Amino acid sequence: MRFDFCGGVDCPEWALSEVSILNRISAIKLKLMLAQMVKKITGQPYDHEKLVKLCRDQKFDTEETKVCIALVEFLLSQAAKH
Repeated sequence: MRFDFCGGVDCPEWALSEVSILNRISAIKLKLMLAQMVKKITGQPYDHEKLVKLCRDQKFDTEETKVCIALVEFLLSQAAKH
């Protein structure tokens, strides 16, 4: 399946398989994560500990936290690029 936000190519398998992890995050916490990630992508100072804390509040383990942060960064950067 082709996706516009990926430039019309296939979305990576890891992203598709891990999207369900975002369902476990409340809308407010996701919005706060997105705000921090936008700062990171645009080169502004951001609070990595705040990102980790937001994931920890959802009772994510270390691996899930890394995946969640990577997924949000991937989705935002690809959406902005294309």
